Amino acid sequence: MGPSAAIYVTAKEPDKDIDSSTKLVIVAVARARNTAMMLSSSGDEIIERGQAPIKMEPVRARITIARPARPTVHLLDHDGRRTDRTLSIQNGAFEIEGAVDKTPYYLVEF
Repeated sequence: MGPSAAIYVTAKEPDKDIDSSTKLVIVAVARARNTAMMLSSSGDEIIERGQAPIKMEPVRARITIARPARPTVHLLDHDGRRTDRTLSIQNGAFEIEGAVDKTPYYLVEF
């Protein structure tokens, strides 16, 4: 199995959907393991649970938002709080790079 990731986009407001929300939350995750965690050779059984901290494989992706408004993309910390860091947007697209951003969480505000 090759590299893979899951990228989730959801409306932050409970009464809105992705098309109508003024705030979108993006979560980008790949493999995550506890430190010193050990799996069986087949990968389907945990041999050793390990301990904190969790080591996360970074995700790199280009995301395009097809909406007329120009959004601001904020990086969130690991508790979901907005930081003072933002991502550059070109033609409605931006790139996330977990190894550089040091987070899997992003807030898009219109």
